[in-house]
Amino acid sequence: MIAALRQFDDITAAGILARAALALDHNPASDYHSVPNEVALREIVIAEAARAHGVAFDFSSPESLEKITDALDEERDALLAPRDPLSALERLSERGTLPSDLFEIDIIRNISEFHREKFPREERLIRETVRSPDKEQHFGPPSEPGQPFLISLFGKYFPHQYPLKGFMLLVAGQRKGLRLEVHQAWRLYPDFVSGDSKSLVDLLQRFSDVFRVEIELEGKRGHFILTADLPNKPGVTARWSAVAGEAIRKRNLERREITLTCFTQPHPVTQVPQAALAVAIDLNKYRRFLESRDY
Repeated sequence: MIAALRQFDDITAAGILARAALALDHNPASDYHSVPNEVALREIVIAEAARAHGVAFDFSSPESLEKITDALDEERDALLAPRDPLSALERLSERGTLPSDLFEIDIIRNISEFHREKFPREERLIRETVRSPDKEQHFGPPSEPGQPFLISLFGKYFPHQYPLKGFMLLVAGQRKGLRLEVHQAWRLYPDFVSGDSKSLVDLLQRFSDVFRVEIELEGKRGHFILTADLPNKPGVTARWSAVAGEAIRKRNLERREITLTCFTQPHPVTQVPQAALAVAIDLNKYRRFLESRDY
């Protein structure tokens, strides 16, 4: 810190530095004083900042004035910088405002197992979607029952010379500090799933409409369930499997590969585990569709 400012708290000192920089530019905002004899104090501060940053003290030189202003700004920013930047970034993540290119991305094994030898390419697209999405939607910290939380969705369109092969990749992940655990990554082709919705959750539901399998979670039945309680007791997984199996038998179909993918998180009030953004997808049907597009 500038020695002449050590008697002040960080906020007051930062204000003096900011007004000193404004005074160099003859900005009227510098007329405000927060401490006695501030004008004289600023002169001391300016001279000390110039010496500390190796800047020639020449008020007649625009280049010198610019460098001194930069030095004052640098000293001010150092005072206002968070003392614990990691904690600050984690708070941004919790609120859903962390820039997505700062996330450490973990992709669950189910996704790699589905794509098999094509996973390296799909992984690259997933990471590109999170790093530079066209659309994004974030659920913040727990606020009210019946809503997901700490979940982020990203969408990015990947064009192709043949329009039917262009698609939006929809990625959904759980935020855990600076980590993003990706549980879902689906290709949305516009002739099957329209991408004109502002809500990525709505697009996820439209996707599940196409490749759906009916499930039941604690009395909620469907192929897309925003949230549902998951009491910590045996039989929950068996219940959705039984419903899917019943549907298969009724249609007299061959055994299918089915996935129920969701985020498991504690209910914000009862702390009972709940499933969020649960979708049940017929993976055989989805794989056949992807292969028809030579993905």
